[in-house]
Amino acid sequence: MVPKCTKNVCEPPKIPRSESVQEMGFERKPMVNWFSPIRLLSIAVRVVVSMLFGNYADKREIQAALKKPTLFKYDDNDEIWIDYVADLGDGFDSTYTLAKLLAEPSLNPRYNDDTESNTKRGRLLIMGGDEVYPSASRDEYRNRTEGPYHAALPWVDGDDAPHLFALPGNHDWYDGLTSFTRLFCQGRWIGGWKTRQSSSYFAIQLPHNWWLFAIDIQLSADIDKPQLDYFDDVISNMNSGDKVVFATASPSWVTDSLSGATEHDNIKFMENRIRQKDAEIYVNIAGDLHHYARYTNDDDSKQYITAGGGGAFLHGTHMMPKTINVAEHSETLSYQRSEEGLFPCAKTSKKLLKGNFKFFYRNWKMSLFFGFMSLITCWVTQSASLSLGQNFLITLSQIPFQSGMVCETYAAYLKVLVHSPASCFFFVAYIAGLIAFCQPFPDKNKTKQLIKQVLLGALHGFIQISFVLGLTLAFVKLNIWGGLTVDTAAHTAALIIEIATVGSFLAGLMMGIYLYFSNYLFYFHTEAAFSSNSIADYKNFIRFHINNKGELTIYPMGVKKTERNWKLNSNGKPGDSWFVPSSGKKMQEYVHLIERPIQVKTK
Repeated sequence: MVPKCTKNVCEPPKIPRSESVQEMGFERKPMVNWFSPIRLLSIAVRVVVSMLFGNYADKREIQAALKKPTLFKYDDNDEIWIDYVADLGDGFDSTYTLAKLLAEPSLNPRYNDDTESNTKRGRLLIMGGDEVYPSASRDEYRNRTEGPYHAALPWVDGDDAPHLFALPGNHDWYDGLTSFTRLFCQGRWIGGWKTRQSSSYFAIQLPHNWWLFAIDIQLSADIDKPQLDYFDDVISNMNSGDKVVFATASPSWVTDSLSGATEHDNIKFMENRIRQKDAEIYVNIAGDLHHYARYTNDDDSKQYITAGGGGAFLHGTHMMPKTINVAEHSETLSYQRSEEGLFPCAKTSKKLLKGNFKFFYRNWKMSLFFGFMSLITCWVTQSASLSLGQNFLITLSQIPFQSGMVCETYAAYLKVLVHSPASCFFFVAYIAGLIAFCQPFPDKNKTKQLIKQVLLGALHGFIQISFVLGLTLAFVKLNIWGGLTVDTAAHTAALIIEIATVGSFLAGLMMGIYLYFSNYLFYFHTEAAFSSNSIADYKNFIRFHINNKGELTIYPMGVKKTERNWKLNSNGKPGDSWFVPSSGKKMQEYVHLIERPIQVKTK
């Protein structure tokens, strides 16, 4: 059972006797269905509330007032291993697969057919943002994060227990950071990992003059005054030549390079403060984008890594630019995407995008919603036409099968619109909603970006309206109930039911086709085109190693396919992982190196 708060006592806990919630203390959750209308509405409400919390009751300031954040020192070690995972806490299968790999005492991954790389479990585990989905709450953290991680590593003996630090992402902020603070900032045990931080940001002093800075940027790249003061104090203790790994919850180097945004200027301000001490940031790392991508300079001394593969749905990689431009030292420097440093590769990403053709049943609740919208469109149009002394359905039934049939159908609909404010308002609202839904690809030319959004969103809206008109015309002509005339209430009701039923399937299919082509051709909907598929595979985490010479090596770990079939480890000893693969496979078989180990070149 997952306790609310536990101690790493001498006696290891026993494996649960069954998979019941009562025995385990948590529920094994499936991947989040992001296209559930109720869920989307709930998240929208939480976003608004969290913005209010961020503006008027910033938990970071409260944390600082209650207990001053401290500097965490691990510099007395000769060498150290550090694990980094971000964007976790989604479906059990993907989250637990990663947690189980992180719990292994050692892993020996290969890159292609090269020799093995011998790696050890991190003395530190850094969770890099968005520790739970879809939004923060006590139950969601327990079921989607704390439970799976506790089950993967229930217990570690004595001083060998690894320490855990967590950086919040936007989803952690959706309850104003309340649940995050309770779980990660109160010295709790999460299985065999011990949390140590008292605030949502932290600095760690590592061996051989290395440092790790983890910055909490809240919801809108905002850094609060107590946090700035804390890092200023830490920076004042740094020396010339010190080396930094810089972690944030969002890869600003990608978004800012594409859009020319300046919202992350306060992060650049902090980076400049580090460089003013003649120290250097050699690695910038973030999650938020749920894939692996690495950018580097010509001599491979600076690394910009996106590694949000901890369990959440996969983001595509085929949209990632080959070059990014980053402002450093009062100049703009170019970084190239690593040839191997993309997981999944662009070809695979495009292939996975085809999953949108199955949108209508993978996201059946949203398909039903679109069917309901088809029903409303037909109902409003017919009611408006009757109030004008016309009958829209009779008008359609009288249109002959000929080349001008489509134009006559549009003309009949337009006649109702121009004489009915209610129908006109519904039409405009429908189109406006799909324009607002349209997510353009970042562009420095904001006007051009807006024009693309309006055009593509409006086109999608017109197609959806045209689809409803075509469906209405088809059912009027077919009259599958037989014997009913279009001027009867029974026939009107039958038509509306037919449109809602068949419309759900076809509208869902159309949405999937729209998402596929808008992303494949224009890179629009980088979020929606992949969240619609809830892909649990192609996950990743990062393993850092600082050796006794002070050299930093990065091991990017990839998991092509996560395990779906787990069985209770009934033969395990107390303290062992609770679940093991039903196939009997070793966890070593799930992981590989995305690219060759990266040895960071320092001055």
